[in-house]
Amino acid sequence: MKIRDILNLINSEGFEAYFVGGCVRDHIMGLTPNDYDVTTNATPTQVIKISDNNNIPCYHSENGFNHGTIVLRLEDGEVEVTTFRFDVSCDGRNATISFATKLEDDLARRDFTMNAMAMDSNNNIIDPFGGRKDIENKTIRFVGDADKRIREDNLRMLRAIRFASRFGFCISPNGFSAIKRNAKFIKKISAERICTELMKTLQSETPSVGLQLLDDTELMHEILPEISVMNGMSQREDYHHKDVFGHTLMVVDKISSLTTNVTLRLAAFLHDVGKPATRTLKEGVGYQFIGHEVVGAKMAYKICKNTLKLDDATSNEVKNLVRNHLRLPQLANEDASDRAIRRLLKDLHDSNIDDLLNKLYMLAKSDITSSNPVRVENNLKTLEALMTRVSEVANYTPPEKIDSPLDGNEIMVAFGLAPSRKVGELKNFLVEQVIEGTLMPGDKDNAFRMLKELMVA
Repeated sequence: MKIRDILNLINSEGFEAYFVGGCVRDHIMGLTPNDYDVTTNATPTQVIKISDNNNIPCYHSENGFNHGTIVLRLEDGEVEVTTFRFDVSCDGRNATISFATKLEDDLARRDFTMNAMAMDSNNNIIDPFGGRKDIENKTIRFVGDADKRIREDNLRMLRAIRFASRFGFCISPNGFSAIKRNAKFIKKISAERICTELMKTLQSETPSVGLQLLDDTELMHEILPEISVMNGMSQREDYHHKDVFGHTLMVVDKISSLTTNVTLRLAAFLHDVGKPATRTLKEGVGYQFIGHEVVGAKMAYKICKNTLKLDDATSNEVKNLVRNHLRLPQLANEDASDRAIRRLLKDLHDSNIDDLLNKLYMLAKSDITSSNPVRVENNLKTLEALMTRVSEVANYTPPEKIDSPLDGNEIMVAFGLAPSRKVGELKNFLVEQVIEGTLMPGDKDNAFRMLKELMVA
């Protein structure tokens, strides 16, 4: 049994059945659905009986069963089959439901008109709220009363913005106003659900559409006040032609054209989060943001861990990327020495982040190409020249070889030392000599000689 056959099967048992929601929307838009949902007037018990009679594996959670949902495992994927229902009461997060007898009642409880359409087994579209027309007009419109839909589930505000960003649609004026009126209620939603919507928005082809909407509707102020404060914060025009927020949006779009890695996109979104806290005005120079990468790294980690509830690995990677996002441009402008490049390679190798150098390169390139257009061409040339030199240095001094030629045991045996801080200091001394180029990687003989001279001195 395949997905396309499930409606006919349920119909043959004497029940109504329709594909509904996102899969119908995607069908109309010519997209391949990620998943399929079915709505029916059959009860959960009746759906289970149908699956048993036709040897179709199925499962459900207790909560899913109570809300009318049974999952069928078919040859080409899983399908959620849910009984027609309507909401009895909602608190912005959870709904108390009752089973309905009519398809229209089920569609009326859905979020947006484009998601409130159904399709029968003959591909006929049931569209009581004008979803197809809204798709043609590239408009996201709430079903019925926008305020009521939002009060039923506050997450719908973020979903509207995520869909606008994904499809390049506009939110209807009425819907936009309703989101802005109800923005404060987003705090009733769990951090995990908010994070899911934000990350999906960042996965859009042009994330700035959604990020700008988050700010325009004041949701950004409620979710990430550290970002909303960047709007209207001017910078030195000789470096940046946009304010901090506008520049950030450009960087996110630029990096999104280079990678689908959502962690890297999140790092781009947060790369200048430390600027408001470090902004100073120097007479004759303009605004400065000295140390914003250090402050920003701490803030980015806190946002990832505490606000978005992301895991340690993701939070640390974002922190590391924000902390080092100026590293390559600064080295490029300084015409870096081989020593400086070896130190860079050593630091990045020790970070435990896969391909950190390439990620920093994409972040630096996106940052540069989002700055004052007058500077872009020259800064890109210096960045590319640096990357060529980094590759050359890495070829004859691989990052994994930039280490002490002697381990702790060898140092302790040679100099009669017990485990102590002194042993670590001696190892670090040798690492520094390798970075400086005065000691070749793996050269134990000269490493012993250098330590003997150091101990005598």
